[in-house]
Amino acid sequence: MLQGRDLEIETALSKKNPIYHIEKHAWIKDASGVVRPLDQLKMAQKKLLALYYWAKSNNQPVRIIILKARKEGLSTVLQILMYYEVLARGIDAVVIAHDDGSTRKIFEIAERVHTRYQLEKPELRRSNVKEIKFRDREGSMSVLTAGNKYSGSGLTPQFLHCSEASKWRHGAETATSLLQSVADLPETAVVIECTACGFDTLYKPMWDAAADNCSIRWEINDEVGVKPIITVENREHWNGFLPLFIPWYEDQQYQKEFSYEGESKWFQESMDRVEEENMDKFGLSLEQMNAYRYLLKNKCQNDKKKRSQEYPYTPDEAFIHSGRPRFNVDIITSMPTVDPQRGTILPAARMSRRLQFHPDSGGDVYMWARPVPGHQYVCGVDTCEGKIPDGRSDPDASVCQMFDYTAGGIQVAKIYGQISEELLVDPLLLFLEYYNGAYAVIESNSTGKHVAIEVANKYPDSRLYHRDDWDQKGRKLREVGHRTHHGNRSRAIGRLATYMESRSIVIKDEKTCHELVGFHITSGGRAEATIGYHDDHVSALMLVCIGIDVYPQNLKAYSPYTKTENIPRSFRYSKQRGSGKTTPIY
Repeated sequence: MLQGRDLEIETALSKKNPIYHIEKHAWIKDASGVVRPLDQLKMAQKKLLALYYWAKSNNQPVRIIILKARKEGLSTVLQILMYYEVLARGIDAVVIAHDDGSTRKIFEIAERVHTRYQLEKPELRRSNVKEIKFRDREGSMSVLTAGNKYSGSGLTPQFLHCSEASKWRHGAETATSLLQSVADLPETAVVIECTACGFDTLYKPMWDAAADNCSIRWEINDEVGVKPIITVENREHWNGFLPLFIPWYEDQQYQKEFSYEGESKWFQESMDRVEEENMDKFGLSLEQMNAYRYLLKNKCQNDKKKRSQEYPYTPDEAFIHSGRPRFNVDIITSMPTVDPQRGTILPAARMSRRLQFHPDSGGDVYMWARPVPGHQYVCGVDTCEGKIPDGRSDPDASVCQMFDYTAGGIQVAKIYGQISEELLVDPLLLFLEYYNGAYAVIESNSTGKHVAIEVANKYPDSRLYHRDDWDQKGRKLREVGHRTHHGNRSRAIGRLATYMESRSIVIKDEKTCHELVGFHITSGGRAEATIGYHDDHVSALMLVCIGIDVYPQNLKAYSPYTKTENIPRSFRYSKQRGSGKTTPIY
């Protein structure tokens, strides 16, 4: 233990800077078995601590859920953090691990932190394989195993760490009783962390409730260090947990140097298309891609699903191993997804004939690219029916996917939200109009029938998909909209799969990719959204593929910037004399 002036200096520095305290006065056993000071936090550890201190600085309960790759050091830094909090505040801290081996390993981390701690510390009253307790001092650290439904439920901890929660034997039941024991107060903390383990009943639903409704961007530079920019998009369905995803490539240990001259060139030439796309999408080096291939052969038995689970690029990829995804997950994860600009499409000014995109954080339009004059666009429209899928608390949504047909099937925008059929018509018309009079394929099942009829009354007939149908007398009709049924559903799914395999469509939307990953083949052979997933984006995407297949070759785009053609529908239509039909005024 430090003494005298050295102890005073280090104690003052540690109180002023908690990161310094952790890096300089916490000891670890590294991968080579050497016990040493931590010295330098990994990026994953820095992000976790940034979220922890963000919540504390905002006087909120710390609630964090982590999805990570293997060996990121988060259990270690959590034990350090818990030990420091027990010392400083006299709180009770509890760790719940998934098996006895993990329990012993986590306790060894905590015990090492105490034994090697060089600043002032109390004497131990008790230290065994499950608990550290101080003499003449409040507070304790306990490490328990999630062996039964009620593990830890008799305790009242202020800091709870749930380790590898997806592997708990009685996951949902244990969590229900355990989480009730932590008060919903600013000075409490609950951190749930693990690698994915399929579609379990506890961790996966909790992750989705956090990640679907709260997003985190990271500002990382020399001035601010690591700073989270947190946006809660849907407070009604958010469970209060901050979602922290740690991809494999953020850890510097996952770089493998080439061993001989010319190996780098050989490796680059041997890369397949998915590897090249992921390297470009995530900004990776050849050494990182070399490590990723090494992990497949030497850590994952050449099982790509296992590698996706243990060393994921994205959260969705981490969960796929337990099912049978209908679509190629490697292609999905390599899609160049980026954050959209959110807003609404409205007239540029009152009574204006020109439409304009207005940025608005609460808008229903998500945009990746504005319309290009002369380009043709295809829109697939899936209307919400108010159903709530198994494993979810939120009902389905209306989704209108817009793709640039001229540019080769690139996603440019979408309308997304729980918008009922009567409220969807007007924004959809403006959406279609704004994108050069897009060709629209509207699913006319259920509530979609109302949307198809209303849009047909105000939008050019040639710019709407019509299906073949027959009336009761056997006469052939050309009804507006696509009716999905058992006979054509599998064909539409197969067509979408073909478009993706051939890279005939490019998806920019992370949520669309999320739903594609969760679209699985059941034991009965039916392809559908698995438990905990929606399929609204997938349905709208299938309609886009239909629209691309049947796009009328003589249908011309018109510019959204001309005064005569880009007029909101409420101003553009008049009744033809002697006719009940509405026609556009050109």
